Amino acid sequence: MTLSDFASIATVVSGVAVLISLIYLSLQTRQNTRHTRALLWQGAAERGVSLSLALADENLAAAFIKQNGQTPTPDAIAERQFSLQCTALYIQYDDMFTQWDDGLVSKEQFLRSRASMVRTLEAYPATREFFVRRVTASATSESRFAAFLRDVIAETAPH
Repeated sequence: MTLSDFASIATVVSGVAVLISLIYLSLQTRQNTRHTRALLWQGAAERGVSLSLALADENLAAAFIKQNGQTPTPDAIAERQFSLQCTALYIQYDDMFTQWDDGLVSKEQFLRSRASMVRTLEAYPATREFFVRRVTASATSESRFAAFLRDVIAETAPH
């Protein structure tokens, strides 16, 4: 084998190595993008849950009701707190579904969370009704999450 033959083989090998490196980098970039998007979504969900639960404080709920021209009766405060708690659950379930839908949560983890959601909606009919209203009134009622919610709600329908 001549030096020229060896150089030709080396050129081919280095070209293949560069191609493999580019494919690897492309896959890594795609995976990093997915994880970054998931972290951003998870952070937004965490802020939404925290805000909803913080606003459910009795004094803050009463202030919200009063400043919106209503009387902050104990029932009105309880209704506001309940709505905010349900909103926190909704955000949590949306985050769980999105993580699974993006392939970042295993099917087993997703099914455990889904089963917990079913038990919650079966045990608490007012919470279930909140979700029914939310999914039908949602601007994203045609989203995959809305379809998932409709399936869960149908599964928890009173018999």
